[in-house]
Amino acid sequence: MFNSASYAFIDGVSDFKKKFVEQTVQHDGIKNALNTFVDAQTKYTKAAADAGMQSMMSLGMIFASKSFYDDVAEQVKTLVPATDLFKTTKAKSKKAV
Repeated sequence: MFNSASYAFIDGVSDFKKKFVEQTVQHDGIKNALNTFVDAQTKYTKAAADAGMQSMMSLGMIFASKSFYDDVAEQVKTLVPATDLFKTTKAKSKKAV
């Protein structure tokens, strides 16, 4: 759905640019060159939108998985030993005895 909406927007901008060129540029050679450039922009923009969408979907799948948060928690425990609550409570209970 997002791709169809983004493609419609991209095509709308492209159509506007082509109509602008048709109405304002008098020289046929320049007109053809600008329209070719607009077509290249459209192709690149659609490819960039696809790549961005794929990246966001991949990141969404990573953030949706429980293993990601387990890995982050383990890394935080390694970097900041005070956040390892299990170790901290064991050390406190030994001191109390």
